[in-house]
Amino acid sequence: MFHQLQFLIMMKTNMQDDPRRVKVITRRGIKYPDRTLDHSKCNVSVMFSGTASGVLLLPPMVCYKSEHLYDTWQQGGPPGCRYARSKCGWFDEMIFEEWFQTVALQY
Repeated sequence: MFHQLQFLIMMKTNMQDDPRRVKVITRRGIKYPDRTLDHSKCNVSVMFSGTASGVLLLPPMVCYKSEHLYDTWQQGGPPGCRYARSKCGWFDEMIFEEWFQTVALQY
């Protein structure tokens, strides 16, 4: 019989930056979040994973829609977070393989 810690659950989601939105997500305790309006919509995909029991959460993988991956985008994230980029902002086979090799297999 398999133990619940042996199974990994993965979920990926896409977040879109839309300056016209009136609700924002910030850290708890932020009273006056900055509002930036002079840029176009961009997509960021994030893959979350953890054990089936919910005891262990693995570091996330963030994929930006961009031609380049800038150092400033990789600062201030969760410990162990992996970063990638693609033309469409979605995970492709190479990005998934990188996540699998560097995060999932390390578990």
